[in-house]
Amino acid sequence: MNAGGPIRKDKIFWFFAYDQYRRDFPGVARAETPEKFFETPSASQIQTLAGRIQQTPAQALISYNTLLNNLNSLLGNVQRNGNQVIFFPKIDWQLNERNHVIVQYNRMRWSSLNGVQTAASDTYGVASFGNDYVKEDWGIARWQYFLTANMLNEARYQYGRDTESEFAPAPAPFEQSLSKNIYGHAPQINIASGSSGFRFGKPAFLDRPAYPDERRHQFVDTISWIKGNHAIKFGYNLNYVTDYSNNLYDQNGTYDYSNPLDFAADYYSPNHCTGTTTGVGTLPCYAYFQQGVGYTTFQFQTADYAGFVSDEWKLRHGLTLSFGVRYEYEQLPDTNKNLVNPDISQTAILPHDYNNFGPRLGLAWDIFGKGNTVLRAGYGIYYGRIINSTIFTALANTGSPNGQQTYFYRPTEKGTPPFPYVFSAKPTLSVATNAVFFDPRFQNAQIHQAELSLEQSLSHKTTLTFTYMGSAGRELPRRQCRPHLSQRSQRPGAFRHHHQCQQHHPLPRAAAPTRPSPTFLAGSIHSYPRLSWK
Repeated sequence: MNAGGPIRKDKIFWFFAYDQYRRDFPGVARAETPEKFFETPSASQIQTLAGRIQQTPAQALISYNTLLNNLNSLLGNVQRNGNQVIFFPKIDWQLNERNHVIVQYNRMRWSSLNGVQTAASDTYGVASFGNDYVKEDWGIARWQYFLTANMLNEARYQYGRDTESEFAPAPAPFEQSLSKNIYGHAPQINIASGSSGFRFGKPAFLDRPAYPDERRHQFVDTISWIKGNHAIKFGYNLNYVTDYSNNLYDQNGTYDYSNPLDFAADYYSPNHCTGTTTGVGTLPCYAYFQQGVGYTTFQFQTADYAGFVSDEWKLRHGLTLSFGVRYEYEQLPDTNKNLVNPDISQTAILPHDYNNFGPRLGLAWDIFGKGNTVLRAGYGIYYGRIINSTIFTALANTGSPNGQQTYFYRPTEKGTPPFPYVFSAKPTLSVATNAVFFDPRFQNAQIHQAELSLEQSLSHKTTLTFTYMGSAGRELPRRQCRPHLSQRSQRPGAFRHHHQCQQHHPLPRAAAPTRPSPTFLAGSIHSYPRLSWK
């Protein structure tokens, strides 16, 4: 629905639009391969399970089938819907011959029950799809002012807020007995996930109360100047963002099981495995357990600066040359000294890339001067920015005891918790924590793009176009993880193990075959009729 009209004739106009839609799109929670996941175990497998849960084989088979029925209750239809509402008011004001002002506001609200997972079916349990919420508010003010008859200044200011949040639904009935922890949810439990099974409990990526809550102030000023055969433009762009995040990955922990039998052993009687498929011992039966521990809230600021100048020059009739250059700089925040890892000096700094100059060239040539054969060419260098979620990871996941840490346990390691235990604070014995940092030589991604096309009119209604396009990526980021031993530890004479993950610029040319080629080449031929309306 929309409406609009003049408030004052030829001076002030208003416009308002309202849009809403509701959608029901039920999902299906399923196992990857149900026939294999729910297959009847062999007699020897039941014998092993019986020894682990201290029951007779007959009792163990009954217990196992009961557990399979409970797991099956986590599969099936999932109620899912979406509701979106948009408001869009706008005022257009022609102050006088030289001044024109436009003010507009865009408000959007989205809520979706079980809408985090959007596929028609997925290998999550019925209570693990996740609820999704989005709030968007964008206000824009634009002022166009003629400095002279052939020089126009356009200034734009934008304020925006993007708030996105996701939450886990209430536990399913079977999950309630596994939810007796400070978070009130079962940990994420993977059973043969990725092969025949599925995962249930609270997903590792939830909850996200604010991921992100982002507030943006942007100011753009552009001057367009017509001087003789030149159309000159120059201006700048300032984009200042405050990013607030409230999220801790895997806060509720994740237990991973290779098969339903191992899960059954830990469910009925934890810690009676040996690390083999047949033994009875004193170890957990899961393949691994991991949990994120630490502060959940972080706030930081980034600022993007850009300036450009361009000229479209009509050398003569039928020949236009355009050229320009753009400079960009992304100012990353300073690191928090309380989160710097003393074992890894790279966590103390974030990269600053000052050399992002992007030249642009273009050509349009009417070869014979009759408008029938036109050659067009263009080339430019463009830069990608480091997204704020990557910055957040480097700020929060330094491996410092004061930051966010992920603790990873295998059954044979000291301090492994019994299923379904979830830590409420940092473990006393720290094992293998992750650290994320940037390579000191990190550069913003650089893209070279080129296009060459020849357009030929075959008749007054048909045109044939030959086009060549090329794109080459340079300084593309990649992620590399490696173990690192530090001589710092909580116990004298011992070592603490870090798993370091770096954000890199590309490999040297000598190593280029180890990564995909970022170069794209394409050609196309198009023939289409010219259309006209009378």
